Amino acid sequence: MKFHRVPLLIVLLTGFVTSGTAATAAEEDVFEVKLWPKGLPEGAKPLSPEKIAELKKRKIPEHILYVADPTMTVFRAPAAKATGCAVVICPGGGYNVLAWKKEGTEIARWLNTLGVTAAVVKYRVPRRD
Repeated sequence: MKFHRVPLLIVLLTGFVTSGTAATAAEEDVFEVKLWPKGLPEGAKPLSPEKIAELKKRKIPEHILYVADPTMTVFRAPAAKATGCAVVICPGGGYNVLAWKKEGTEIARWLNTLGVTAAVVKYRVPRRD
């Protein structure tokens, strides 16, 4: 397993926080960064097309059942409130799904009201047979 991208993410997030204090009202306050832009990491086992189709059919409101492309969605604090602080949020879901809205984006928006930039990670979770 390769971990060389983790320091890069920290550097990127630090840059987003510091640049957020100088953001203009015209700039978008939410943006997404792909964590594995070149595909699955070495040694990862992709799901079968049948399993992916099954997961996509079972929609649960406010939950993400399948993540093909892990991302980090950054919610910048408004320039007028920005404190220079940031957090990384990894939504829960019983190590099976992601409670994306309730434990991710809602918390990020709340932290923004406090002047904190938040990055919500959409990560891959194992699928059990």
